Amino acid sequence: MKYSAPSRISDNRSSATVQRVNQLDEKVMDNRPTIVKQRKLQEAANNKSTAYMFSPVQLKKSHTLSSGTGMVMQRWAVKEIADQKESLDDNEGNNLYGFSINVKSGEKNANTALHHIISRDSMKKLNKALNLAQSSKTMDVKNSASKFWKTTQSATNKEIRQQAKTSIALLENLPLNLSYGPKEPLDDPGTGFDPDTRPAANGGRELTPVSEQLAIINEIIESNSISELGKSSELWERLNGAMNAAIKLYASGDKEKISKINPSLREQWEIKEGENEDRYYRKGIKNFLNESIGEKRLKGSSIPADELELIGERAPRDEQSDKLSIYAYAETVNLSHFLERHTYEYFTLKDKDIKLINTFWEEGTTLDNIKEYARLALAYSKKHVKDLHRVTIDLNDEMPEFVGIKNVIIQGIPKPVYLMFGIEEVDDNIFEVDLRTLAPDGKVDAYTAEILKKVQASRLELQEK
Repeated sequence: MKYSAPSRISDNRSSATVQRVNQLDEKVMDNRPTIVKQRKLQEAANNKSTAYMFSPVQLKKSHTLSSGTGMVMQRWAVKEIADQKESLDDNEGNNLYGFSINVKSGEKNANTALHHIISRDSMKKLNKALNLAQSSKTMDVKNSASKFWKTTQSATNKEIRQQAKTSIALLENLPLNLSYGPKEPLDDPGTGFDPDTRPAANGGRELTPVSEQLAIINEIIESNSISELGKSSELWERLNGAMNAAIKLYASGDKEKISKINPSLREQWEIKEGENEDRYYRKGIKNFLNESIGEKRLKGSSIPADELELIGERAPRDEQSDKLSIYAYAETVNLSHFLERHTYEYFTLKDKDIKLINTFWEEGTTLDNIKEYARLALAYSKKHVKDLHRVTIDLNDEMPEFVGIKNVIIQGIPKPVYLMFGIEEVDDNIFEVDLRTLAPDGKVDAYTAEILKKVQASRLELQEK
C-alpha cells in the first residue's frame, strides 16, 4: 500500500493540540502504567469442564476470579497463582520492595505484582489463533496446534488447570511466563514483551534462558496475523519447540518447580527515589553509555522543516463502511519528536527531551531512515489493530483508546521498537491510528538523565565562553 499525505489534510496543529501530545508523550516516556486503557473482561460462560486436557475450541471465553482472602489481587490470577504470590509477599516481597497501608482498613499490602513476560494481549491473540487452528480441516495444522496446547498445559499443575477452566485463563496463568517484582514500574511495557534479564559475561546484560525461549514465542505471535497463525503447521511446530525448551529450562529437572512462580530477580530492578515514593524500572539489555561518548555523538542539528510532511492516510469523515477499514498516519509534530528524542543527529538536549532513560538509534541514522521506519510502523499498527479488533469482538470487549507496546520486532527496522499509538473509532467499522511514539528498544544505546544533564551543562559552558 502506498502511503501519501492526502492534499485535503492539513498538518497544522494548534498549541493546545501540541501541548496535549507532549503531555501524552510525558506519560509514554516515563512509561506510566496508565497508558493503555484497562479493558473489562467478560465473565466466564457456564462451562463446567475441568478436565486436564480440555480443548480451547470448547472453552473460548475469559474469566476472572474474585478473591475471598481480602488481599489485593490481580483479576486474571487463579487462586493457586494468587496464593503463591501471597506466599512470596510474606517471605520476601516486603523486604525487597516495601509495602503500602490501606488508609481505610489499615491492612498492609506488598508493593509487588506479577508481570507477564509475554503480555496478556499477546496471549489473547495466541488463544484466538489456537481456537482457529484446532478447528482447521487441515490435519497437519490441527495436530500441530493440539501438540502445542498439550505441551503448554504441562507447564502447569492440576490446581491451575482446574481453576483456570478456559484456555485463555490458563495461558494467563503459566508460572514460567510470570515475573514477580515491584508493582507499577516506570518502564511498564504496556502490551509488549517484558523479559527477565541477567548480567552477561561481557559486562553487559542478556535475556535469561527462559526469556530467550519466550521471546521466540512472542516474535511468532506478533509477526503473524491470527489468520496466518491459524493455518500454518510450521508456526505451531516452532511454537511447540520453544515452549518445550522453556519448560525444560524453567523446571531444571524438577517436575514440581514448573508449577511454581520463581522468587524475584531483584538484581534486574533499579530504583528511582522520588519525593513521595520510590519507583522501580528494569535494567533490561540496553547499552548504557557514558558522558564522553555522548559528548562526541550528540550533534543537535536543526530539522529541515521542508523535508517533513504527514505520512500515511487520515480516515475520511464522510464515508461509511460495511467492512473493517483501518487508516494510519504520523503527523509532522510526532515525526519531529522521533528525531529530536532518539537520533544523535537531532537530539536537542533540552530539559523537555531528557527523560529518566534515553534510547538512541544507531549513530548515522538519518531523517529519511526515520520516515521509512514510521511507514513500516504504520503498516504494523494497522495489522495489530485488525487483530485487536478481532479479539475484542470475540470477548465482547472494547477497543482501547491507546496502545503502548515495547520490544516490537518489525521487518525492515534494524532494532526492536517501542510503539505508542492512539486509536479512534471514526464511524462503525472505520478506525484511525495515530502514531505517537517510535523509539528504539532492546539492546540499543542508552543514557541516563544524569549523564545527559552533564553533557548539557558542558555544552552551555562552551556557549558562554
